[in-house]
Amino acid sequence: EAIDGAAWRLPLPVDESATPLEPLLLNTAAESEAARREAARKLISNRKGVVPFCLRGAGRGGFPQVSAPLSDPRASPSGDAQVKAAVDEALRGVASHLLQGGGAAILPEAVGPAAFARREDVEVCLKYFQDRVGVPRDMSFPAARQLRAHIGSYLEATTAVTTSV
Repeated sequence: EAIDGAAWRLPLPVDESATPLEPLLLNTAAESEAARREAARKLISNRKGVVPFCLRGAGRGGFPQVSAPLSDPRASPSGDAQVKAAVDEALRGVASHLLQGGGAAILPEAVGPAAFARREDVEVCLKYFQDRVGVPRDMSFPAARQLRAHIGSYLEATTAVTTSV
C-alpha cells in the first residue's frame, strides 16, 4: 500500500520512526514544513511545464506504447481550454495549501469553481501527475511525498464537494 500511494494522505505522520520504505525521512515538523515549501516552490516555478504535463492525463496516449506503464513520452495533452483552466486552478489550490495549510487536509470549500465544474477531468489529470512525480529528478523524496499527499487531499475534497452537493 505504501508503495502504491495509499500512504499519500493528509495529514502525513510527524514524529514517527522512519519505515524501511522511507528510511531517509526524519518525520519532524521542521522537515515537513521545509518539504511543503520545496514542493510548492517546484510546482510554482515549473507551472508552465506542469500544467501541460498534467493535461496528458486527459489527452491521447502515445503510439507506439512503451513498455513502462507510467512512461508515455509520446502522449499528447488535452487541448480543451476549460480543462486547462480547471487543472491550473487545482494546481494553484494545491500550491496554496502547501504553503498555508500546515499539513492538514484540504477542505471541500477550497475547491475552485473551474476545478469543480470539470472535476472528472481534473481527477484524471492530477492522478496522472501524482503518479509521475520523480525523485530525485523533480524534487526531494520528502517534498514529493508532501506534493503527492496534497494532490490526493485535493482530489478527496473534490469528491466531498460532489457528494455533499
